Amino acid sequence: MRINIRHDLHFTYEPPARAIIHVLRLNPRGHEGQHVANWRLDVDVDCRTKMSEDAYGNSVCTFTIDGPVDAVNISVEGEIETFDTAGVVRQAVERFPPELFTRDSPLAHADDALRAFASEETKDGGDTLQKLHALMGALTKKVTFAPTTTLDANRQKPSKAFAAEKGDAIDMAHMFVAMARFLNIPARFIAGYYLVPEAGTATAHYWAEGFVPGLGWVGFDPAHALCPGEAHVRVACGLDYLDAAPTRFANVIGAVESADMKIKLISAQTQTQ
Repeated sequence: MRINIRHDLHFTYEPPARAIIHVLRLNPRGHEGQHVANWRLDVDVDCRTKMSEDAYGNSVCTFTIDGPVDAVNISVEGEIETFDTAGVVRQAVERFPPELFTRDSPLAHADDALRAFASEETKDGGDTLQKLHALMGALTKKVTFAPTTTLDANRQKPSKAFAAEKGDAIDMAHMFVAMARFLNIPARFIAGYYLVPEAGTATAHYWAEGFVPGLGWVGFDPAHALCPGEAHVRVACGLDYLDAAPTRFANVIGAVESADMKIKLISAQTQTQ
């Protein structure tokens, strides 16, 4: 699928900030399932910009603004070709062995309830791939997907959303990752976009990847109960949301009054073979 999308972020500060540092993970990288034809990032105020790569291989843009500044607009726009690989992620930038992603992390920690659920849903055994599919299917039935557009980095732990049986895509990805790691399966958190071409919409979205011997990394989207395909655009990965969040304030001197995000699907065309 050939996709054109635009992602706009608007931040206002009251009182005006004396200095701002933003860290953005908004630039997708290519792999076997997606090719980035073109992509650009713009900030509407004078700033010092640095492009780099983080420990996970994500493309990172850090910019610093000297104030006073009362508003900042950030936009990214580009064209990507996506391909259905049945969720398998090959030829992505890999900086660490899969075993790193068995580590516990603050937002992807399995409490007793999540551990019991994971054990129960995989008690019939099976290989790694079967266990991961079982986890996704059971989680989708247990927890109701409730989409949100919040930019809040102070995320709740997955145990709270699991107990409420309701969560957004971030919550559901964290729950999946936490349970997979409890089963000693390497799992990581993914940030990107999810497209609904027939509705003409695109949203920020989050899912997980689990490592399957013989296949490599495979994506699982528990919010939609499917493996990512052409409708998913992969942008960043990490142990949890804090590693892959689209935007984070490294330092803000001043108060954030509001933060708004809009994502527009400009066009989407299925490619003929």
